[in-house]
Amino acid sequence: MGLSRHGNPKLLKANSMRTRVLCLQYPIAAAALLLLQIVEARAGQNQDQWMVFDRDSASGLQGALADSALTPEQIRDFRILGPSDDRAVARYFPELEETLHHVLHDEAGRCGGYTLHGSLAAALAEADNPLYSSTYLDRSGVAPAAIDQQVHVVPALELVDAERIVDTIEWLQDMDTRYYLTQEGQHAALALQAQWEGYRSGRSDFSVTRFEHPWAQDSVIATIEGSVHPDDIVLLGGHLDSINVSGRLAPGADDNASGIAVVSEVLRVVLASGFRPQRTLQLIAYAAEEVGLRGSRAIAREYQLTGKNVVAAMQLDLTGFSGSPHDMYFVTDYVSTDLTNFVKNLIDEYNGPGPHEITFGDTACGYACSDHAAWTEVGVPAVHPFETLVEDRNPAMHTAYDTLDRMDSTGRKSALFAKLGLEFMMEVSKADDAPSVTVAFESAAYTVTEGGTVNVPVRLSEALTPARRVSIGLTATPGLGATDVDYSVPTSVTLEGGKTRALVEVVSLPDAEADHGETVTLGFGAELATDVAAGRPATSTVTILDPTDRGRTFTDYPIRPGATPLKAIHFRELRARIAALRSREGLPPMQWTDPVLRAGVTPVRQRHVIELRAALDAVYDATGRLRPIYTEPVLTAGVSTVKAVHVAELRRAVLMLE
Repeated sequence: MGLSRHGNPKLLKANSMRTRVLCLQYPIAAAALLLLQIVEARAGQNQDQWMVFDRDSASGLQGALADSALTPEQIRDFRILGPSDDRAVARYFPELEETLHHVLHDEAGRCGGYTLHGSLAAALAEADNPLYSSTYLDRSGVAPAAIDQQVHVVPALELVDAERIVDTIEWLQDMDTRYYLTQEGQHAALALQAQWEGYRSGRSDFSVTRFEHPWAQDSVIATIEGSVHPDDIVLLGGHLDSINVSGRLAPGADDNASGIAVVSEVLRVVLASGFRPQRTLQLIAYAAEEVGLRGSRAIAREYQLTGKNVVAAMQLDLTGFSGSPHDMYFVTDYVSTDLTNFVKNLIDEYNGPGPHEITFGDTACGYACSDHAAWTEVGVPAVHPFETLVEDRNPAMHTAYDTLDRMDSTGRKSALFAKLGLEFMMEVSKADDAPSVTVAFESAAYTVTEGGTVNVPVRLSEALTPARRVSIGLTATPGLGATDVDYSVPTSVTLEGGKTRALVEVVSLPDAEADHGETVTLGFGAELATDVAAGRPATSTVTILDPTDRGRTFTDYPIRPGATPLKAIHFRELRARIAALRSREGLPPMQWTDPVLRAGVTPVRQRHVIELRAALDAVYDATGRLRPIYTEPVLTAGVSTVKAVHVAELRRAVLMLE
C-alpha cells in the first residue's frame, strides 16, 4: 500500500453502457470530467501540482507543515480547499512526501491517502467525482449472477503452493529495494516478466508485456486472452514497488512482495490448470504505487482512453501479516459494494470449514489507499481484500524491517488470498468449455522439385470461435539423403478464429548434388497448445526430387501445365508403376480400358485418369496411408478435359509409395 496518485482519470468510453448510465445520472459533472480528461491526456502533463486527500487529515497536515521540508513560501502556497464533505484539495510539493507519509500513514491510519493532478481544475473535479457516490458504487448488476465454475475452481485450489509464494516473497525482498526511481526497481520488473513468461505451458493465448512509464520502473502485465469475449477484461493486481522514506533499504516483504507473490501464484495455477477463460484475464504488477498510484493510474487512464472494457478489478496489497482475528478484511470505502458482496459469496461457496477456510471482516481504508482506487476513479468496479483491520496494519511496512520474519513466513495466510484470487478470476471470467480441437496434416506424403516450394495443408477438427486463435509448433526432421540445409520450414503455423485449414510452405533449397529423392518429415511440436491435440496423420513426409534424376522419375519430367503435351507414354508409365505397387501389396491385377495405349492412335480419355486414381487409391488403402487429394476430383467424360496437372498429381502420389 502506498501514497496514491491519480491525475486525469475520468475519460469514459463514450459508447459504453457505463458511460451512458453515468451521464444520465450526472450529466454536467460527467461532461466536465470527460473534457478535463481529454485536455490533460492530450497535453501529456506530468506536472503534479495539486492533490486530493481526505478532509480528516487536513488539519493534521497543516499542523505538520512547520516541521516539513517546505520553504516559508511553499507553506504560504499550501492552501486547503473544501469542495466536498469528505475530500479536500491542496497545493502539492515533492518536498511533502515524507510529511504526507507521516501524517496520512502514521497518524491518520491511511495507507496512502492522496491523489495528484496536473491542474487545480482537475483536482477540484476529482474531489467531486460522481463515481465515488454511493448510488454508483453500490449499484447492482456488477457481479455475475451465478457462481457456477466449481468444476474448475475446486481442483485449482488444490494446486496453490504456499512454499512457492514464500519463495517469491523472499526473492523480491532480497532485491533490497524496488523503489520506482531506481534501477533495482526496473530489475524487479524485468525479473518478474521473465518469471511469468516461464509459466507459459504451451499456451498460445498467453503473453507478458511491460507498460512503460516516464520513470525507471515499468509495470508488468500478463494476459490470457478470452476466447469468447476478448474485449471484456478481468483484472487482478498488486504493486511491485517498495518504499522507505527514512532510508534506501526497502525490502517490502509484506508491502507488497506478498501481493505480487499471490498474483504470481494465481497466474501459475490458472495456466497449469488449463483453464481457458471466456473473458480476458489480466494480472498486473503496478509500478510506483507508493508515491501516488502512479502506475495503476496511468494504466487505468490509458485503458479508458483506448476504450478497453474492464469489468472487474481486485487489488492484492499486503497479504501476509496476521494482526487481527480474521484471515482477511474487505475494504468498504471507494470500492464496489456489489462486487465486494459477490466476493464474500465466493468465500461462502468455496472457503467453508476445511483446508481452504477463510474468515473475514470489514475495514475502512480512507480516501485512496491502494491501486483499486485508480480503477474506482474511472468507474471500474473494484474490490480490495486486506490482511488486517487498517488500524492493526503491519508496523514494519515502509521501513527497513519489512521482512519475511515479521509476517507469516509459512505462506499459509497469503495462500488464502491466492485461493480467493483464483475464485474471483475464474468465476468472473467464466470458462470456455468448448471441446479441444485436433490438428492433423491432410496427407502423409508430398513431393517438391529441388529449388521449388510445396504447400502442406494442416486442418483443425472444427472451426475456432471468432475471437480465438491457436499457434501450432512445427518440427522438421531430415530423412533420406537430406540435411537441415536442404530445406526451409516455418517453426509454427497459426489458425485464426473461424478457420480450419492453413498451409505450411516447405521450400526446397537448390544444391549441386544429384540427391535421388531427399526426404524431410514434418511433425507437430512436442508442446502443443493446451486446447489442441495432434490427430492422424501427425507427420507428413516431403520428398525432394532432383529434376535431373529421370531414372527415378518419368518421361518428360516435370510435366508443365500448358507447356508439356500429354502423351500415351505418360499413361503407360503410370500403369506399369501402379501395377508394380499393387503386386507388391498383394492386390489383383487391374483390367485397363484400352489396354494398349498407342501414341498417335489411342486418344487419352478421362476414364484413363479415373482408373489410375482408383488403382492407386487401393494401394494407399492397403498401406494404411491417407489417400492423396486430387485437383478436379470428379472427371466426367466429355466434360472435363484431361490436363497435365492430373498426370503430375498421379506421379507424385506414385513416388510417395515407391
